[in-house]
Amino acid sequence: LHKDYLVVICMVDALSALNQDLLETAIKNENLSVSSETLFAPLPTLTEIGKMSLITGKESHKLPTDQETAIRKHYKSYLPEDESLKLIKSWKAASEHLSEKTNLVVFLENRIDERLHDCVDFSKHRNDVEVVLRQMMKSIDKWKKDAGDMNRDIAVLVTADHGMTVTQSDYQGSRLGEVKERLFKVSNSYSSEHDGFALVKPGGGGAYLVAKKRMRLSESVLLSHGGLTPEEVLIPFVTLTSREPERQQQPLDISLLTDKAQRIQEKSWQIKVQLTAHEALENIRISFINPLIGDESIATLGKNSNHHLLLNFTSNNEQFGLIELALRIKYEHGSKLEESTHYFSCHFPEPLIDRDTTTQEFEDMFS
Repeated sequence: LHKDYLVVICMVDALSALNQDLLETAIKNENLSVSSETLFAPLPTLTEIGKMSLITGKESHKLPTDQETAIRKHYKSYLPEDESLKLIKSWKAASEHLSEKTNLVVFLENRIDERLHDCVDFSKHRNDVEVVLRQMMKSIDKWKKDAGDMNRDIAVLVTADHGMTVTQSDYQGSRLGEVKERLFKVSNSYSSEHDGFALVKPGGGGAYLVAKKRMRLSESVLLSHGGLTPEEVLIPFVTLTSREPERQQQPLDISLLTDKAQRIQEKSWQIKVQLTAHEALENIRISFINPLIGDESIATLGKNSNHHLLLNFTSNNEQFGLIELALRIKYEHGSKLEESTHYFSCHFPEPLIDRDTTTQEFEDMFS
């Protein structure tokens, strides 16, 4: 919006990352720059929790209950007039052309979720998804032409509020709260623990006991959502743009010099990184994010300088194999304190000695 793109948000209810291949097939021939990634949906995986959170970036309980009011309030600096926002709640209304005053289009595509509970198997669901996405791309193509007629670039963001799963069994226990498909809604003060459920408190006045496995709480619901399975929590996030967005250079970049961590001792490793400063920086601190523990500090880095650094870190639990590690970097840039987070995939070597009863007894002889 800040770059004067005509921005279109397509919020596709219940579009799991399981169906991301269908989405990528649908957009293949659109002559737009494509960026595709996978997000972790807000928990629990319910429409009322995820939809407006993803559209605005704020927790749903902190937003006005009216969707249009919430969007206008959040993006108010880019929506000076009534026609600046076009909120579309029906696929039929998606055929309408856009006004020259429109800056933001929010299309709530709900048909996949509406059809979900009537599906008798996953293949029927896939067919429904394919049809809906194909029709949605026709609307996107029309909006792209509208943007061209207005001599504006377009950016289309396609995502979902949550995914879905195929349930495998009925819940056999007692009722623990208000029943929904894959969870119980309970009071915010609820604290009891139950096997097979995770207590999730998304904020506001309610809490949820969320099913960890693929069991259903409501009868005869084969395909549903609300739980914690990967296909429910992983959602697509695809960006289509008529012009490649300019990449904003960060004052400080960090990169791994090797994709293999060196084991120092039990639950302790070392990696080598390179810091590249594009501006003069001071009081730089690098911290590992849980479950890894460790930090390092550097007093200053000059403009356009490189610095190699060995980072030592530990963990409360043993780690091995391909692990994603996260580093948080804080630094002073001029008079401002800035912060960024960086993610890397790194191979952790297996422990030299398996921790079993025999090896522990052997070590105990020397202590």
